[in-house]
Amino acid sequence: MVMEKLEVKKDIVEKIRDERLKRVLSGEEKPPYSVLKRKLYTIQPSKLKKGLPRDVESLCPECGRIIKAHLYEKDGKVMIRKECPEHGVFEDVYFSDVELFLKFEMFAIDGIGLENPQTKLRVGCPYDCGLCNLHFSHSSIVNIDLTNRCNLRCPICFANANAAGFVYEPSYDEVIAMLKLLKKMRPVEPPAIQFAGGEPTIYPWFFEVCKAAKEMGFPQVQVATNGLLMANDPTFAQSMWDSCIGRVYCHLDGSM
Repeated sequence: MVMEKLEVKKDIVEKIRDERLKRVLSGEEKPPYSVLKRKLYTIQPSKLKKGLPRDVESLCPECGRIIKAHLYEKDGKVMIRKECPEHGVFEDVYFSDVELFLKFEMFAIDGIGLENPQTKLRVGCPYDCGLCNLHFSHSSIVNIDLTNRCNLRCPICFANANAAGFVYEPSYDEVIAMLKLLKKMRPVEPPAIQFAGGEPTIYPWFFEVCKAAKEMGFPQVQVATNGLLMANDPTFAQSMWDSCIGRVYCHLDGSM
């Protein structure tokens, strides 16, 4: 399989400084797909339209309606322009560096999809939630929210913890069922599980589910945490290590 040449306007190519990227954009050199294909047997050339300028689908930020959008280069940036019949025109920076954007597109690949998706297409993207039968990719790092409770009230919390008005906290058995379902994914099982929240370290069975994930054969078990329990209890980090947690992502707020 041969990856198609990226279609990019000549005036954009002339601004590119990276010599290899220039050769790929001009068709003198193939994108690195063939190298990746030798190492990964679950990929195929990307079916997404690439290059600049190009038309894509987007969402109206006001009503969520699917609308047409146009990507183009301006002043070294990738811009997006879209118009909703009800809410008017929106124009913004899509990517801040056009050269880096095009370099990323050299590595654009698709997976071969899931053999056993749990979600079937009903309405269409982005309204069908989950890895449906239209997905080309498989899960690489799976986030499992253990709770929406938290022991902090950060104003910048991306999960908006403590503001839901209800407690979400699956039981130990429910989390184990999630892990078992992930192990059945084909053709590729997720190589990493990341427990998140809320604050996952306050989950009642935190150490137990981390250890269970490792015992089930997931190569990497991760935790996204604010680090408060580790800071307040010197033995907590050791307990995490003893529970087979291999990587910890800590939130750092630099403002006061």
